Amino acid sequence: MDAATQETVVPWLEARASRDLTRLGELTAPDARWESPVAGVVHGRAAIVRQVEEGFEDTDRFASEVLSVECRADRAVVVIHNTGRREGEELDSLQMLFLRVADRLVADVKIAVDDEDAVEAFWQDRT
Repeated sequence: MDAATQETVVPWLEARASRDLTRLGELTAPDARWESPVAGVVHGRAAIVRQVEEGFEDTDRFASEVLSVECRADRAVVVIHNTGRREGEELDSLQMLFLRVADRLVADVKIAVDDEDAVEAFWQDRT
């Protein structure tokens, strides 16, 4: 693993998993980009922190376990297992995060999921 990238990515993932939104923000670039199959594309540190926060707030239960991290140069590929419960629906999904680090901050996050339809159905607004 690339040590400099790992020194940013691992604490960023730990902050995300532990819901330490202050630390997550400190490790995210001010102009960072987040792309997910659910939220689309959002820009900026505050918007990215809010995406993570909403994932925890908008569920009855949500957990995210890092299964693997591979860093090369300024990039990282992370495999995550997400589980959750929301309004009676269950989530059990593998997710890949493609991260880019710049100036020791996470600058780009692109998310791919194993079953996009199921993940979108879980997160869709319910009325």
